[in-house]
Amino acid sequence: MMETLVRDDPISAVWSMPLEAIDVSRPELYQRDTMWPYFARLRREARGSFVRMDPPRHTEQRRVISPIVASGDLADMEATIRGRTPPCARLRQRK
Repeated sequence: MMETLVRDDPISAVWSMPLEAIDVSRPELYQRDTMWPYFARLRREARGSFVRMDPPRHTEQRRVISPIVASGDLADMEATIRGRTPPCARLRQRK
């Protein structure tokens, strides 16, 4: 059902679906450049982002992800990241 909603009207669908149903790892969101409403809703409503946490919880969460997002690891993943990011999204980031 979510696939139909995304295809028919991604903007209204994102606000009517349960928050836990949002899956921003789906490639079609990026292929269709329809991921922005999903990220807007997550930023607005999702709780628990470690970025917003205070120590010591922030520190614990950061230790978990730090090895994965270290600059050397990101450099190794650059081709994959660029391959999964539509050109229009890359242009927005440069502005």
